[in-house]
Formats: sequence, structure tokens, C-alpha cells
Amino acid sequence: MKNYCSKLLILVSGIFFFNVALGQVEKTPPHHEGEGPWSQLIIRGVILINGTLAPPVGPVDIVVEGNRIVKNATLMCALRENKKLGLRSKMHHSQTEVGRWNALQSARAGLTSMEHWYGLPEALFTDRTVQNYSLDYNYSNEFDRFGEAGELWKQAAPPYSDHWNKVMNEMISLDFTMCPTFVIYSASRGLMLARRAEWHEDYTLPVLWDFFSPAPSKHGSYWDYPISNIPAV
Repeated sequence: MKNYCSKLLILVSGIFFFNVALGQVEKTPPHHEGEGPWSQLIIRGVILINGTLAPPVGPVDIVVEGNRIVKNATLMCALRENKKLGLRSKMHHSQTEVGRWNALQSARAGLTSMEHWYGLPEALFTDRTVQNYSLDYNYSNEFDRFGEAGELWKQAAPPYSDHWNKVMNEMISLDFTMCPTFVIYSASRGLMLARRAEWHEDYTLPVLWDFFSPAPSKHGSYWDYPISNIPAV
């Protein structure tokens, strides 16, 4: 009986001290005592999926102002001013933007030439708006970027199909010029052939050799991951 009473006293004491401890928790201070709100928020080192049909990209720093991700939309203004000056224009279509703005839309807006070929397959899509990205795709990974870019044409309208002809005929009527940059893509399909060309030793600068050495941090140097069933281009 004595042992039972001792255990009961310990239990009651524990409950008492637990309630006292709870009673000592301070209330959350009123909001006016905190800092902010701020006009700008910067979120650093994240993978960005921005909801604009762009592929995941990162790590990046995201700048938020007025509850919106900051973006500088100047293309239309630049093309209008360019046309006023009577100049021709040329640009590369970023893969982060082609879901909203493809090469045909650029041609209609007044662009007269495109660099590379990004944005053209998207204009030829018939059953989708963006390409079929793999689940772990990251635009900042050069191997992901170039490896899956090669799959784009399989998702576009076949050559000489109705939609293919419609897009091509409209671009021709708009006097639109394409510069697809075949040189580096040809080297991708025959890497050692291009790498051991006889004129390299006499004419290729060391800095260029270094740039095209396999490294994930260098644009277009995606040969650092050779074991794959995905073709580079």
C-alpha cells in the first residue's frame, strides 16, 4: 500500500509540474512586433518550376516582388523598335520559354532570323505544347538538356505532313531565315572524329580545347556522362 501511494504521489507531482510548465509558455507576440512585410523576397539555391511551361532548372536564386517572380518581358518592345529602324533581327529561343513563345510566334511578331533550332519543333507540335521531359530533368544539367533535345523531333509533326507544310509555308511567306548551327551537332555524333581533326594542333587555341573538355559546368560540353541509352543530339 505504501509503495502504491508513493507511485501515486510521483504521478500527481509529474502532472502538476507539467501543467506549470505549460502555463509558463509565452504567447506569440503580436504581428506588429515582427519585421516586414518586405517589397522583395530572395529565395536562394532552389530548383525552380515556375508554372510557365518551362522545364525545372536549378539551383537558382528566385526574386519575388509583389508576390510575383520577377521577369523582364522586353521581346515585343525590342522587335517593334527594331522594325521602326528598318533593321533585321536574329535570336536564340531559350528552352525555358518555348512553351509560351515558339519560333513561329517570333516570325509573326517580326523576328527575321533564328539561331539554332529551339522553338521550331514546338511550332510543329500537334498534340502538346511542351516536349515530354523526363521526371528528373534539370535544365541546368547539360546532359539532360542536350540529350532530351534530340528527342524533340520525334514529338513534332512529320516532314511534309499537313501541319509541317502549313508552318513552313508561313515562315517562307514571312521571309524567315534559319541558322541551325549544324557544326557542333555533327561533332556530337562523331566526337572522336571531330576531336582528332588534323588542324587542331596548329590552329585550335588551348582555351578552346579546355572549354570543350568534358565538364558539366560548360555549355555544350556534355560528354562527361558517356554511359547512357540517350543520344546526345
